[in-house]
Amino acid sequence: MKRPADIRVALISGGLSEEAYLSRRSAEVVLPALTECGYQVELLDWAQEEVIVRADSNEIGRWPSIVHCLADYRPDVLFNATHGEFENAGQLHGLAELASIPLTGNSLASSVMGMDKVRSRHEFARIGVRHPRAVNLEVETLDSADACRAVISEAKMTFPLMLKLTHGGSSAGLEFTASPDEMLQTLLQWRGRGPVYAEEFVDGREFCVSVLGYPKYDLRVFPPVEITFPGPVFDKKAKVNDEYRVHLPADVPESASAEMRTAAERIHREFGFTGLSRVDYRLQGERALALEVNTHPGMSASSIVTNSVAFAELSIRDLVNQLVQEALYPPDRDESARESVTSA
Repeated sequence: MKRPADIRVALISGGLSEEAYLSRRSAEVVLPALTECGYQVELLDWAQEEVIVRADSNEIGRWPSIVHCLADYRPDVLFNATHGEFENAGQLHGLAELASIPLTGNSLASSVMGMDKVRSRHEFARIGVRHPRAVNLEVETLDSADACRAVISEAKMTFPLMLKLTHGGSSAGLEFTASPDEMLQTLLQWRGRGPVYAEEFVDGREFCVSVLGYPKYDLRVFPPVEITFPGPVFDKKAKVNDEYRVHLPADVPESASAEMRTAAERIHREFGFTGLSRVDYRLQGERALALEVNTHPGMSASSIVTNSVAFAELSIRDLVNQLVQEALYPPDRDESARESVTSA
């Protein structure tokens, strides 16, 4: 078993998705936490055109692509701080597996499932997790406001509603729409970006529950935190501008809190997550509805997980250390590795 000082951790941030900005902000928090753990840490910045590895602001390598980078640069473990559909729908995971480099967080299969919101909804239904009604849309056939109105009426849904890209990250591919005309405008802008679905808008308070750990063992389920923000939805604008707050409310009915925690734990286990996941909810009275699952939550200074770890009696240092240790020594492969998580 290696000591932290003997372990080279490459922290990868950036990427090709719209959420590259969030990834780099997450790296600003993860980098000092990894250093505090005692690891040898270097930063891989995945840019649009090339990848640069930096250590203490000094360039130590440059490659034309992430494929070339990983083929040549081989750390002991790759810490995944990327966010978005072009990195975390299995692409980076498959590449790391081919290169035989351990990658932190959730596996290839569970990441593919979690990033696909339609498949996630089907899984929610299968395991008994309540969620809003939704209808998949044939975007190319919806070329008028009347056609939009008809498909929503046929699904027995009403405006306002949410339009979502099936494979969009949690900060992208999300639009609140109050009318058929607004729906048409968004669909025209989104043509060519992949499948889209419409989801009933749940007018209520927004909550998140994070879960950490391997599904075969005891999981750490964070308490539900409330997200407050301007406007009707927690969208990309609110996240980019940090126009939201994360807090632990005292007025949540116990039945609703228990439902959110139980559902988040069930999703983590049934999806086969092996790292950190976060389930987003809307709460109406005592009724909690799961909106979606985030397979690779942000960890910037303003991110939900970062601002809720203390409520779970955890620290960012403990969290990143567990992710690194379980990537290096997967508990389902080596039972003794469970002890290394706390002793490193």
